[in-house]
Order: sequence, then structure tokens, then C-alpha cells
Amino acid sequence: MTKREAFLRIYLAALLLALAGMGLIIAPATGAERPARPAYGLISTPVADARTQAAVQSERVTQAIMGTPVEIEGEEGDWWRVKIPAQGDYPGWIKKTDVVPVPDVAKYWRAFQKVAVVTDSFTPVRARPAGDGAVVESLPIGSRVGLMGEGGDGNRQNSGEGNAAWYNVSLPDGRIGWVAGSAAQLVPSEVSFTDQGKHLQFGKPGSSLVDRVIATARLWLGADYVWGGMSPRGFDCSGFTYTAFWLNGVILPRDAAPQFKAAVPVKREEMRPGDLVFFSTYGPGPTHVGIYLGDGFFINAKSTRSGVVISRLGEPYFAEKFLGARRPPGL
Repeated sequence: MTKREAFLRIYLAALLLALAGMGLIIAPATGAERPARPAYGLISTPVADARTQAAVQSERVTQAIMGTPVEIEGEEGDWWRVKIPAQGDYPGWIKKTDVVPVPDVAKYWRAFQKVAVVTDSFTPVRARPAGDGAVVESLPIGSRVGLMGEGGDGNRQNSGEGNAAWYNVSLPDGRIGWVAGSAAQLVPSEVSFTDQGKHLQFGKPGSSLVDRVIATARLWLGADYVWGGMSPRGFDCSGFTYTAFWLNGVILPRDAAPQFKAAVPVKREEMRPGDLVFFSTYGPGPTHVGIYLGDGFFINAKSTRSGVVISRLGEPYFAEKFLGARRPPGL
């Protein structure tokens, strides 16, 4: 490039910027411009950790499963600062690789005829509609994916009837696969993630809400205890109670203390199955919670040593720390 050519380039650039400053033209891009931060996203990994800070070493405070919508409020490096509406706007930091940004969550789901919600503790998404198909992903109970069609019996593609052997599904990140019809239930796409449990059926047909909640909780006997856990990979105590009720259409706060405040006090002699039982364990106030089964027994995510187990109110540890019972709304 000659000196004259270099001078002309500099002159033209300065002229364009001056004209733009006077509002006569739109300023040209001056390089890679930083894109606007998205406002919403969907969890695109089976289970995403939400932490107190933008670092894997920080405390895990909760988790979100695939298909969970989040509101994106900030960013730092490889992390989004989010709120999780389904968990009462629970705040935390989630890795960007675990979230697919979407401009409008409701519009995204409405693009599908229906959505498929996983109803087994964990179920594989396969590359083809067969039990020996390669596993694309493994999804925890409650995960939400878009329905593209139904198949496996040769004559019900795209029916949306919910009685096919396999569902052809789209994951939030665009991957396509097949979920066994016995491991998922279909929900209208306009139903929100928070409310999808109102359209699911657990336990025996026609069973009561309490029986369905208890049947759901019993699915996870033996599951690990994980601080902040919200899936069968591992629950903490309030994540366990939240998930058992949420899958059956009852929305509780995420943590034990807010659950204690939100439910209705129940005298010990009036307790019945489905009530929440609270304990003051590692600190003052309600710090542990379980679901009462009747006859002095309750199911809970007890500890890292025990995992999800059935315990007795009369056990010395729990008898000493029992704080009271509460009845969730709708029971």
C-alpha cells in the first residue's frame, strides 16, 4: 500500500465517522461488536449446577434440569447470572455451556405440537426408536423436550396422541432423538414448565394427590444425598420434597425454611400422610424436611451417608430435633 492509499483510507474513515456523528449516515461497524446479552435461556444439559459465584469451586445452591427456563441477569466470563422462575426466582451462577439463549421461552415451546416430559427417574434419548439405539443423552425425571412426532409402531407418526411406542424429540440445543413412550408423558406446549406437573400422572390411575406425591417420592429410595441437588442423581432434603410435589402440580418454595413458612401448621396428633415434617438440625429454625408417610414414618433425603431413606420420628436424632409439621396447599 502506498502512502497516498494509506492517507485516503484514514481520510475516508474519519469522514464517515464525522457524518455518522451528525446523524447523516449509520456508523459502520468498527470490528467485532459485543452482542447484546440474552434475557432468557433454557437449560440444555441434563442437570445444571447453580452456584453462589461464577466459579466451580463455589457452593452449589440448587440445580436445574433440562428444559428449565431461566432469566439471564448478568454474566462473568463463562458464566450467566440467572434467576430460576420455577424455583421462586432462585438466583445463582450457571455455566454458559449449560444454557441455550432464547428470545421468548413461551414462543419457543409453542413451535412444537406438544412437549414430552420425562416421567422415569432417568431415561435415555436414543439415536433411533429402538432399545439398542445409541444414547444421545440421559434425562432426569421432569425434563422437558419438544415433540416432533411419534413412532415405533409404523402408523402414528406426528399424531400427538401420546400412545406411541417412541417419541421423536428435539432437545433445547437442537439435538434430535427418540424417547420411549413408556418413559414420558405428553403435555400441551402452552403449559409452562412450572405448571407441567398438573398434567402428569404418577401412581395408580385415579389415586389421590397425596398417594401420587408419596408414590413419586418412593421412586427415589436409595438415591444419593447431594447438597443443592434436584434430581435422582442426588437430592438435598428440600430439593427432594420440592421435586416430589412439583411433579404432581404442587409448587413449594425451594428451601426448607421457606417451605416451613408457606405451608399450614399442623398439630402432631393431627398429622396425616403427605404433610411435611421439619427439623432443626445443623442450625436454628427449619433446616431439614421430609414427607410424612403415617404411623410415625417419613421419607427424606437424610444425609450423604444415608441418601434417600424412610426414617422414624421416634429415632433419637429426629425426636430431639423435631420442629413441627406443615400441610402444603391443596392437600
